[in-house]
Amino acid sequence: MKGIKSVQHNLMKLWDLIEPYMKNQASNDELVDILNARGYICQFDKIDRSSFTFRYPIDKDLKGVLPREKRINLLVLKEGMEELYNFFSGVEGKLDAVTQWKADMASEYF
Repeated sequence: MKGIKSVQHNLMKLWDLIEPYMKNQASNDELVDILNARGYICQFDKIDRSSFTFRYPIDKDLKGVLPREKRINLLVLKEGMEELYNFFSGVEGKLDAVTQWKADMASEYF
């Protein structure tokens, strides 16, 4: 994946780099899961484009990162993060299996 260092912490740019790899190996059911995960990533991107908001209470100019009237339901956030964790864990497992299968086939037949 070339260009990954240039995207820093922008979740949508990172997602756009990996989504084609996931779709390439996905069944129809898995495509639905990829679309659902994309929805979560889009939501996080709207709130925290630079991956700063959820890590620090203030920005580099010492201003609060979230407006005072912004409310976040932590239970819903936790559940969404668990869904994303499970999704990416499954993706990593599948891509690892595909990579291992390709290596096995290459060593067996080439």
